[in-house]
Amino acid sequence: MTNEFLARKGFISLGGITFPYVEVTGTYTVTDNDYCVDATSGTFTVTLPTAVGISGKIYQIKNSGIGVITVRGNGAETIDDQSTQTLDQYDSIQVISDGANWIIAGADGTSGSSGTSGSSGSSGTSGSSGSSGTSGSSGSSGTSGSSGSSGTSGSSGTSGSSGTSGSSGTSGSSGSSGTSGSSGSSGTSGSSGSSGTSGSSGSSGT
Repeated sequence: MTNEFLARKGFISLGGITFPYVEVTGTYTVTDNDYCVDATSGTFTVTLPTAVGISGKIYQIKNSGIGVITVRGNGAETIDDQSTQTLDQYDSIQVISDGANWIIAGADGTSGSSGTSGSSGSSGTSGSSGSSGTSGSSGSSGTSGSSGSSGTSGSSGTSGSSGTSGSSGTSGSSGSSGTSGSSGSSGTSGSSGSSGTSGSSGSSGT
């Protein structure tokens, strides 16, 4: 059992344990001297060595890069009955030989289920009313109306009718005959009739 370490019922480490570690950036085949193989960049395949004759051998494969790493068994050998296992960024897988194939002894836990959706937010407050529009400009003044036509001149008034002539005064009565002897005095003449009033002038036309 040269170069082998045998622990029965566990062991105690004082100061930690150092395991082989290798970084790879391209297609790689795991060797007998490897333990942790860390794919730090790119997308490629990591192939395990044959599981035959190394029962209990353990390897840890880690994807620290942004690519996708495919872990493949040797030839027709399987990994948990699958020909390959896929590692996304930050995934890792630990495999152990059962003497014929590889079985997964440990791996990253599966992602937890998504949390329930949060309750809907409360409705926003109503927006403030818009400001009043500005008053419209005043309309232009109307044009002045045309002047009315001049009224027609009133017709001239008719001339007033002439006043009627005054009636003639009555003749004075004859004097009684004087007694014979001296002649009697002559009778007085009758007074002239008064003149008729003039007619009023007609009113001027409007």
